[in-house]
Amino acid sequence: MRRSFVFKPIKTKPIKTTTMKSIRTIAFALLLVSSATFADAQNVKLSGTILAPTGDSVFLQYSNRTATAFETIVLASAALKKDGSFAMSAKLDSGRSVMFFDGREVASLFLVPGDQMTMTLHTSYFDETIRFYSADGSAARNNAQCALFLADEMNNASIASVSEKMDTTALFELIDKNSEKLVGAVADHKVLFPEMKTTFEGLEKQFASSAERLKANIVSKRQFDKLKDELVGKKLLEITGIDLNGEELALSSFKGKTTVVDFWATWCGPCKAEMPSLKKLEEQYGDKVNFVSIGTWCKEDEWKEMATDLGFKHNMYVSKEEADQLKQYMLVSIPRYMVIDKDLNVKSIDAPRPSSGELEKLF
Repeated sequence: MRRSFVFKPIKTKPIKTTTMKSIRTIAFALLLVSSATFADAQNVKLSGTILAPTGDSVFLQYSNRTATAFETIVLASAALKKDGSFAMSAKLDSGRSVMFFDGREVASLFLVPGDQMTMTLHTSYFDETIRFYSADGSAARNNAQCALFLADEMNNASIASVSEKMDTTALFELIDKNSEKLVGAVADHKVLFPEMKTTFEGLEKQFASSAERLKANIVSKRQFDKLKDELVGKKLLEITGIDLNGEELALSSFKGKTTVVDFWATWCGPCKAEMPSLKKLEEQYGDKVNFVSIGTWCKEDEWKEMATDLGFKHNMYVSKEEADQLKQYMLVSIPRYMVIDKDLNVKSIDAPRPSSGELEKLF
């Protein structure tokens, strides 16, 4: 996959870590004015019902990109009632793209001052079931936009279903064909909804460029799958860093026991979500297995503080300047787990996550 993005909300609690959908939606989110109480003609109103809700509130939000991260700012929010219904209002001065967030997933909306819409969705099939209703054109434009995003996901799903079976030439031709159809559909919608011209022009560029990224990801995955097979049973490719005392530490120093390696960073939400499960494994198997927690792609002082709090027995930090050594394992996303046997032979460079219940089978 890819290195996680960091969302640092202001004026509210953190909302959501990035996913492909999050990244795509943020790319088209424009700056909005601050949330306000009802103000007649400048208000948009959104109400609806969430079936099988995953949270207790819903949000309208936008993203502001800074030099170092995306800031997610809540424009309006509403608590869900027991039946999953809600109602909220936000003040706009012009037509803008915003994100609707239900606590776990997001949908991109285009709102114009004066819009009044209702919506429904079932969280088990978020993209497939989201629907908007209105007496004006606001529902039509938002249903159309959601349908285009769903079409993009369906294209990606169709590629995923055949990517292991087809050679790259045929696969890339299918990707180009899907992309051409989708970009053409966006162009048609641009004519149908002229108020969204800028948004749809952005989607045309996004969907066209995503085809090239998909091809690159397929090539990278096939290279990684080959590397995974090649390294099994081979000697460890050395990694060095420093420990909590600032002393040099080499991964090869853990010879004599099976070693589980966890690559993580202080800013990585999925990494931190796995820590309790990894800690339980260390408590259960720590007498015969080394658990080596390797922090990278983050600041040393922040790593040291968090690593100390986490309390793993073995800790290593790989600085940004030394991170090139991780390329030998094609480490481009985290968390990643590796298992090395007692003789420093590789058992897996892409082991299951601790929470899966499968990692311990490699001990």
